[in-house]
Amino acid sequence: MPGTEFEVPWPSGEIRIKQEDSDIWDYVRSADPNDWYRPDLEAAVGKQGWDWDWKIGTVDMDTSTVCIKIRKGKENLASFFVLKWTKDSS
Repeated sequence: MPGTEFEVPWPSGEIRIKQEDSDIWDYVRSADPNDWYRPDLEAAVGKQGWDWDWKIGTVDMDTSTVCIKIRKGKENLASFFVLKWTKDSS
């Protein structure tokens, strides 16, 4: 898929989820990029595997990253997501 790639930090921490059976919201720990990044990417870019996808980026004890590729035509959103998901390192 032609497009633009960018790296963001590997996610980790608590996420808010809705239990399907009871409609109760709860918090769970997750380090799955799909839990963290997929909702925003699907809302803004489209379907995973078609309009965007991710793979393991840099692997390091301190700076592991996720490499996200956005299809051509939506590449203007790459800088938005980098700014949204990258913490200020200064």
